[in-house]
Amino acid sequence: MDELSSLTYSVIDTETTSSGDYNSNKICEIAVIKIKANSIIDEFNSLINPCIPISPEATTIHRITNNDVATSPKFSDVSSRIHRMVNNTIFVCHNTSFDLPIIVKEFSETGIYIPGITSLDTVKLSRKAFPGLKSYSLQSLISHLGINRNRSHRAYDDCKATVELFILCMKQLRTRGFGGIQKLLSIGANRKLHLIFSEINSKRWKTGKIAGSFNI
Repeated sequence: MDELSSLTYSVIDTETTSSGDYNSNKICEIAVIKIKANSIIDEFNSLINPCIPISPEATTIHRITNNDVATSPKFSDVSSRIHRMVNNTIFVCHNTSFDLPIIVKEFSETGIYIPGITSLDTVKLSRKAFPGLKSYSLQSLISHLGINRNRSHRAYDDCKATVELFILCMKQLRTRGFGGIQKLLSIGANRKLHLIFSEINSKRWKTGKIAGSFNI
């Protein structure tokens, strides 16, 4: 087993209340699929009650309504379950700059402090693995690579598709000399995220709402 296969990854996708940034956005659906050696070892999927209205524009995209989430758990109800699942793993998202700041903010609001995350962005990995495509949106890559997806813009279906995309990227990148995690991080990590995480966590420290730690 090579280094990449020996590591554990948490592939994550969220649907949110709006298309805005993490400051004004809340999660209304989240899916996490944990993989190792290209096999699923755990998964979690749930609608989330965001406690704020879902914008009509967002509902048009993901088709999740306020009634759908009215009796769903709040993020604070599932944060411990997700925490245990993803701790000490490498986060993988299709566009980490959107999903991860919102996730870090949601965790911080439940008192879980995240000092740092090791993450890989399948947008960046795909550009290196499959150069020359017109678009690197998840939909375009799914069509180009023949990946199956039941519903677009739903957390579990997009997450499952991202798992398949990530595995294909790793397979392709191995043949190009990117067989170790440091080499993969050199092309797949978003170096600006730590600044956003620091800003989020500093705000929670100031309000006295940081109660724990979350080391990845």
